[in-house]
Order: sequence, then C-alpha cells, then structure tokens
Amino acid sequence: MAPVTTTNHAQRDLSPLLPQLLNPDEAAAYLGVSAYTVRERLKRGDLPGRKHGSRWLIRVVDLAAYVEPNNLVS
Repeated sequence: MAPVTTTNHAQRDLSPLLPQLLNPDEAAAYLGVSAYTVRERLKRGDLPGRKHGSRWLIRVVDLAAYVEPNNLVS
C-alpha cells in the first residue's frame, strides 16, 4: 500500500498514523486459506473486520490478534 501524503508544502508521510488495512485476498494469503474462507469467517464474526460499502477490510492488528490464540500461522 502506497504511503498517504498531504498535498501541502509540508509533504509528510501519514501512513504511520493510519491503521493498516487488508482486503480478504491479502488476509487469506497471510492465513494460508482461501479468500472465500476469510469472507465466511468475517460474516460469522469469527474474524474481526468491517464492511466499507461492499468491501471487507481487516486491520492488520486485528488479524494478528486473531492468529495468535488460534495458532493459525507458525
């Protein structure tokens, strides 16, 4: 994901201030499962995420918190 920057003369990088977001395909690659499985877990509420319009978005910190207790990634 490209850094988000301001358009004023300061041009500072805002990406550390924004939560890193993944789509279901990116989360699936990390988990080693299909994007369909990720979407199903999101719909059931097993995996934390938010809908933005018709798209699911998963915060990286939420994915990491989900992985640890479920021992999904070694």
